Amino acid sequence: MGDCKQCERGARTASDSELQRDRLMRQAYEVGPETVLLIERLWKEALQQATWCSLELFDLARFYSARRLERAIAHAVARGLADLNGLRTILEENLDISEGQSTDPYRQLLLPLTEPELPEILPQSGNAAQSAAIPRTGSRR
Repeated sequence: MGDCKQCERGARTASDSELQRDRLMRQAYEVGPETVLLIERLWKEALQQATWCSLELFDLARFYSARRLERAIAHAVARGLADLNGLRTILEENLDISEGQSTDPYRQLLLPLTEPELPEILPQSGNAAQSAAIPRTGSRR
């Protein structure tokens, strides 16, 4: 459960949204029943829209890859774009993988995670035949 803070943040945002909705619904009841119906419909449509947009994001991740989607979102956020059309354009035109792009949050993961292989060191057995086969260069001291 390493993502507890993330979950708490998400729950707090959902809770804030619910409080906002409740406050607006109380105001709608003060205005009248038709206002209540319209505001309920608006909130339902907003939830459906958010669901469809989320599903479309997951489709983009499957089509382009999660890594590219993350880079494209970072690219979009850095430029103030906040809609799926802008995100789609970034992916279609490969703007997320252009040279010099520094918005990749995972760029450090591209480095090798293991130590590079080093050439074998000659055995130190003192075998004259093996050491004679190695050409020597430079000055001797």
